[in-house]
Amino acid sequence: MARKTDRKDARPNRLRLLLAALAAIALLYLALLPKLRLIQAENERRDRELLQRETALSQPAPPADALEAARAAVAKSPDDLHANMTLADALMAAGKPDEALGYARQCAAREPGNVPVNLALADIYKRLRRPYEAMEIYRTILKVSPGTVEAINRLTWMYISYGWTTDARTLLEAAAKANPDDPHLAVELALTYLQTHDFQRCEQILLKIRRDHPAELELWNPLADLYMKRKLFPQAIAVLQDSLKLRPGDPVLTDSLADAFFESGDLSGAQSTWQSILSGSPNDVSAHYGLAECYRKIGNTAEAVRELEAVMRLDPGFKESKLMLGQLYLRTGHAAEGGKLLHEYQQEQSRTREYARISLLLAASPHDPAVHFEMARHYAATSKPERAVVELHRALELNPKLADARKMLAGLAPPAP
Repeated sequence: MARKTDRKDARPNRLRLLLAALAAIALLYLALLPKLRLIQAENERRDRELLQRETALSQPAPPADALEAARAAVAKSPDDLHANMTLADALMAAGKPDEALGYARQCAAREPGNVPVNLALADIYKRLRRPYEAMEIYRTILKVSPGTVEAINRLTWMYISYGWTTDARTLLEAAAKANPDDPHLAVELALTYLQTHDFQRCEQILLKIRRDHPAELELWNPLADLYMKRKLFPQAIAVLQDSLKLRPGDPVLTDSLADAFFESGDLSGAQSTWQSILSGSPNDVSAHYGLAECYRKIGNTAEAVRELEAVMRLDPGFKESKLMLGQLYLRTGHAAEGGKLLHEYQQEQSRTREYARISLLLAASPHDPAVHFEMARHYAATSKPERAVVELHRALELNPKLADARKMLAGLAPPAP
């Protein structure tokens, strides 16, 4: 009988040990969260800005008769460059990039020095999720015509999206010097300075752009990111409030303003701002999450739990919602639910931790082929083969003898045209 009693007592003890271990891991995470959040936010911003630029290249689908007219023009004059590129554009707009690729590639082969044709071809490769080919075309354009701003812009944003800030900075510094009146090149250079923590030069550029182009919000709004990184919250708040004057009610800007209030310690301002978002968009995940942070900060556990449960219904993987809710469940006596959420969070975050680790290595050693190879393996393991291909090519550029990278590339790269 004593043995049975011991076994019964052992079960809650094991559960308590497991929960204690999970809680300890959670505390360790809290120490790492600022760096992980910075990396995650930076990559989200890169991807968002790259997507915006790629979306801007797309056009509304043409009427079916316009597409047929373009086909007829090529059938009538198969060697006409303009007709072929018009058809390629129509096919892209119709959502047929695979077919468009053939026409654009033929045109580029006939006129390899034609910059507009090659720019269009690179854009098609990007739409087909073949970024390495797009990068190569942009580089080729710049070898032939070093001052082509369109190629510089697009290649730079690709570099930034991969975290290759050293390459982006080198390219942009020369381009901005040659084109001192181009505000888009200037803001891109400022963003590379921001990523490398060269805050003074970043601020100088963005303030000048703001003076010269006060109505062009996209150009100077990164000032808010700069001030947030420098923990200059009053300045960030002022920039965001000015931004909202140009774009009233913008949910992204309003969320950023609430975050700036929160980080500055103005919990009341943050709370009312996030509540204003929810009044118009009750399913805004970021606003629910922000309110949960406010309530947790002031010790209103019940409301924090309620907001986090809303986040879990809308987007269970949003930021650290599982970690926060799991901790609150543990505090409120819901040990099983809290332990389950913390366990799920740890499992899901293993790849995030790995990506953060490699990103830090890449930032410190941008020309280390082994780090690029490691990033390629991470991309391949997380179902991003097109990004893995780019990193493998980069690794081989830095070390052509890297046999493992060459072998991996052979299994990932699309067949040669």
